[in-house]
Formats: sequence, C-alpha cells, structure tokens
Amino acid sequence: MKSLKHTLILCLFCAITLSLSAKVEQWDDFDNTKISTYGQKDELPMIVVVRPATLRGRAINVYIDGEYLTSLLPGAYTTERICPGKHRLRLAYTNVLTRYKEKNSGGQFFLFKPNSTYYVGIVKEGNQLRLRILSDKEAKRVNKDYDKRQTHTISRVSKKKCLKALKRIRKEKKD
Repeated sequence: MKSLKHTLILCLFCAITLSLSAKVEQWDDFDNTKISTYGQKDELPMIVVVRPATLRGRAINVYIDGEYLTSLLPGAYTTERICPGKHRLRLAYTNVLTRYKEKNSGGQFFLFKPNSTYYVGIVKEGNQLRLRILSDKEAKRVNKDYDKRQTHTISRVSKKKCLKALKRIRKEKKD
C-alpha cells in the first residue's frame, strides 16, 4: 500500500511537471513604435534599416563590419547608432547551415558622417539582396509607414572603440 501511494505521488508529480514544461517559449518579434531619430546627444550617426513588407521569405540577417545587427522580418525596421566612418554592411537570409560565415565576406561599403541619420532599404535585385540609401522623400515615407520595430534579437555591433576615440577628440577640443 505504501509503495502504491509513493507511485501515485510520483506519477502526479511527473504529470504536473510535464504540463508546466509543455508551455512553448514565446517572445514578441516587434514593438509597435514609429521610427524615432530623437535628439542625437553625441556624434554617433544613426542607421535605420528597413525591410519592405513586400520582400517575403525568411528573416534577413544584417551585419555591420562582420558583427550581427539584427534579423529583419517583412515590414520591419531596426535602428542602431554606429561609429562615424566607412562600414561594410552585409545581408543574408537566415541559414544556420552556413554557420553565418557569410558575415565575413562581401557586402557593400557606406560612409556614415557624424550627427547624421541614414535610412537604408533592403531591395532584391535578381537573386541578390542589396542595400540602398533612401532619398529624403522615401525616408519621410518610412517614418510615416513603418511602426514594426524588430525586437526579438540583440545587436552585437560594438561601439567601444569609437566611443573612446570620441572622448579623446572632445578632450582635445577642450584643451
């Protein structure tokens, strides 16, 4: 009788544990906020990368100088402050089979000036994904139309080196 009681308690414990652990992990892909280029308090340029809703398919990974920025879904955008200067931006459809090695080769080079905001759109030309700087008119439309900020990923773009350089430049200006 005692072993039956223990067996029933063990079975009940297992059933409860399984039912609690059966919940599927969930997260929000977006927060519904308009693009904001509010008060740039430092010299770091801001880049706004947008993926049109019409560009269907898997998530598109965006890399800056080989560092992961985000994985954009259709109709989404992301923003990031970056170091002033020349940077290599690379796009690739998410594909774990490539082990993300594509981030280290190819891409397009852009020059980003301090205290500026750059709107960059993803376009598909044939089988190739490309980035292009949007015109002022297109940027205004993006500000109006895009409210799906990608939130389910964490940028790995490092700004440590340029922040140190900016501090040095500021100090030299004061002296």
